[in-house]
Formats: sequence, C-alpha cells, structure tokens
Amino acid sequence: MRRTARTVTALVFLCIVVAGALGILYLGTSTGLTFGGGTTITGAADAKSPYYAQLGWLRNTSPWPVTITKIQANASQVARGTTSYIVPRPGGAAADSKSLKWVKTAEPLPFQLDGGSLRYVGFALAPAKGQVGSFGSFTVSFRGPLWMSFTKTFTGADLAVASSTLPVGLLATDPTNDVTSLNGYVQSLRAALSAANPAALAVVMGGKATATDATALLKAQTGYATAYRLNPTNIADNPRHVRLVFYKTDVTKDALPPIVVTWSHYRWVVTPD
Repeated sequence: MRRTARTVTALVFLCIVVAGALGILYLGTSTGLTFGGGTTITGAADAKSPYYAQLGWLRNTSPWPVTITKIQANASQVARGTTSYIVPRPGGAAADSKSLKWVKTAEPLPFQLDGGSLRYVGFALAPAKGQVGSFGSFTVSFRGPLWMSFTKTFTGADLAVASSTLPVGLLATDPTNDVTSLNGYVQSLRAALSAANPAALAVVMGGKATATDATALLKAQTGYATAYRLNPTNIADNPRHVRLVFYKTDVTKDALPPIVVTWSHYRWVVTPD
C-alpha cells in the first residue's frame, strides 16, 4: 500500500515537472520572438515594379531556436500579395531591387532563427493602379520545440507606396504624427481646382469620386482663385478629419463652401460633410 502511494506521488510529481517544463517552453517560445527598429517608409512604384523597403528586425530572445514559416504584411490597396524577406544585414529602400543588396541575400522560408539571434525584415509592395498601397502591421507564423506553433502580429513597421499614376503630393503620412501631412494634398487640390479638369480633380478627391462628383465640387467652388486663403479646422479635434475653407479676404464674409477631407490609407480624400 505504501509502495503504491509512493508510486502515485512520484508520478504526480513527474507530471508536475513535465507540465512546468512544457509551460516554460510554451511561454518562452510564444513571447520570445520580438520586433524592433520599426520605422515608417514611403515611396512610389507601380503594379509591375514594386517598392522594396527594410523596416526593422526580428529577434529570438529565447535560448532555443524557432523556425519562421511565414511572414504576411496586412496590406491593403495592393496589386498583388506583398513579398517578405528575412535578411542578415540592414539595408535601405528603393523602387528598384537591383540597387539593394539585401534583396539578393534574403534567406528562404522556413528559416531557423537561433536563440539570441536576429534577422532584418524587408518587404516588396506593389500598389494597385491609382491607389496608395500600405500596411501598418505584419503577422509572423513560427514554431518552436515539440512542434509548438504560434502566430504573432507586430506593429510599428509602416510602408506606404503611391501608384506612379497618382499626382505628386497625394501620399501623406499620419497627421496625428506629422503636422505637415495635409500640406502636399492642399497643393494638389489647389492645382486641380485651378485647372478645372473634372477627371484630374476626381483623382485628387480620391475614394470612389467620379468626374460627375468632381464637376459638382467645381460648381460649389465657383470663383476659386489661387490667391484665395485657406482656413483648415479639425473636426471633433481629430487631425485626420479636417474641414477646408477657401476664402478671398474674410472667412466670415467671402468664404467658399467647406470641403471636408479625411486621412485614410496614407492619403487624403474628399468626404461628405
């Protein structure tokens, strides 16, 4: 009877030890893969020739190796799937991969990342025609010891690539981080209003705007001149949602109807008031 009790106690103790070891492996692996050095990069390219950018690094802080099986950028408004790269050395960004050595030295997936080591991560993004392709996060699938599998999403790596068919100035960084974000768009909007070309203005308006929508905006802004001043105001204290009012001399007396613009997917678009 005593022998049976000792055997049961030993088995229970062994189970506790095994469970503890598995818990350490699981927690250490799931939290061990980290991302750092994240940055925001913007550029221009087209559907056939993507833009290449390195955005930071992945580090395995656990003492044992993990195997990275997939890296997927959570991109929108792209011509095709965004390609990811694991590379041993830091690099830059360019619209032509021939000028970037890190593209040629990329490691194939699946890739084993040893404990305590790191690799840099890069992406190739091709924007859809007439759009700004972008992402602000990416998801990594990886596995550790004993076939433990995980997925982890990282933020802080931002890539925004304007289609080469878009006018210069439409690509804009997040206005909550950059107070100058709206400046380039205002210049493009002024030029389009002055040119009075509905097709060109529709492109600047963005979203699903058509030439008919642009014609209506031109009619509403009748009398606009490049010398008109601008009074921009945030709506509900939101810098991503702004009311633009062009006026001649006094915003309370000779202002044109307001134009509401919203920042989304790294560009500004005209939206209903």
